[in-house]
Amino acid sequence: MESILLYLTLKYEGQWDDIYQALLNKERVTVSELHRAITKVTCNYITILSPYYPNCFKSTNKPPFVIFYQGEISLLNSNKQIIGIVGGKNVDLATQEKVVKLIS
Repeated sequence: MESILLYLTLKYEGQWDDIYQALLNKERVTVSELHRAITKVTCNYITILSPYYPNCFKSTNKPPFVIFYQGEISLLNSNKQIIGIVGGKNVDLATQEKVVKLIS
């Protein structure tokens, strides 16, 4: 089931309503589609079905079915303050400076 969530997340580009509708409709997925989805991902990921899925995400409205991450996922379940950066691949200098100021 986790590989199906990964496949649907990639297919529907994370659009929660579309993924949910595909699950409700029991959208058919071939083994080769699942394999392509798994091999396409080059970072760590965790699905909402995993026992390691962060509790703080489960209580949100429309929690992500899949979280793609780098680093230590267990930090999201700690009592420490955390910050997440979405779309952080091509960060400009001004954004970097704001992040440093925010965490200082």
